[in-house]
Amino acid sequence: MYDYYRKYEGAPREEMFNRNTTISQRLVLRSMGALVSGRRMLDVGCGAGQFVDTARSEGWDATGIDLSEAAIRVAKRLGVPCEREDFFAASLDDKRFDLIVMSEFIEHVSDAGRFFARAEQLLAPGGVVYLTTPNFDSISRHLLREELTWIHPEHVLYFDPRSIARVVRDSCSLEVLRIETKNLAVADVISTLMRTRLAPLTSSLSALKRAVARSRASAPAGTSSAPAGTSGVAARKADEALRTFVRQSPIGATALASANLVLRTLGVGDSLVAVLRKC
Repeated sequence: MYDYYRKYEGAPREEMFNRNTTISQRLVLRSMGALVSGRRMLDVGCGAGQFVDTARSEGWDATGIDLSEAAIRVAKRLGVPCEREDFFAASLDDKRFDLIVMSEFIEHVSDAGRFFARAEQLLAPGGVVYLTTPNFDSISRHLLREELTWIHPEHVLYFDPRSIARVVRDSCSLEVLRIETKNLAVADVISTLMRTRLAPLTSSLSALKRAVARSRASAPAGTSSAPAGTSGVAARKADEALRTFVRQSPIGATALASANLVLRTLGVGDSLVAVLRKC
């Protein structure tokens, strides 16, 4: 199922490692660095290794593991120290980490509690787990339902803040430092709602399109108009442009902080974030 990484085996670094994602990862690492005394990091389910690459550029002794052979080949080609290894392999038993990352990972396994217990075993005293996973109680999920973009065959469990806290409590002794939600895929919500919830307007829009086409035919040379619809590709580009704006401009950063405060307070952001510490 994860052999889709094969198509990236010849892809350049700039295609594999998104700049906005790197910026977000740096912020996470600086936040986690303030909680721990050491800098040994393990990324579980590392994929092509971007989090590991970012961590090493920030001074962490970081490595990643994944079960996908294709993903590890991509990571190694890009010079990122990642290995095809099982999280429960005996080769990890004697190692201890200050930070264990499970980014968009825990929804892929059928027994999340087993992974939390293993993380507790592999953490150094005072070490932390940083995990993200889709929030099943998000605004997007309630609005889009079966059209939600992160409903995939490889996702076998979904969580909200209450259920993730319960699994942690029932499976290990890790202390919950925080569980919160953030972010909203605005472009995905708008494009999906336009496609699915506004279907009754299709005939009217078609008539409008025909009228626009007639007006174009009589318009002076050199004039043009915008396309009537927004495709999935265009929506993703719009979402990426929004990410760039909020990450790289003071106004965008302020807007993001304000939006995340609301999403965190209400618990309805798209991304669920948990930080757990070994006492």
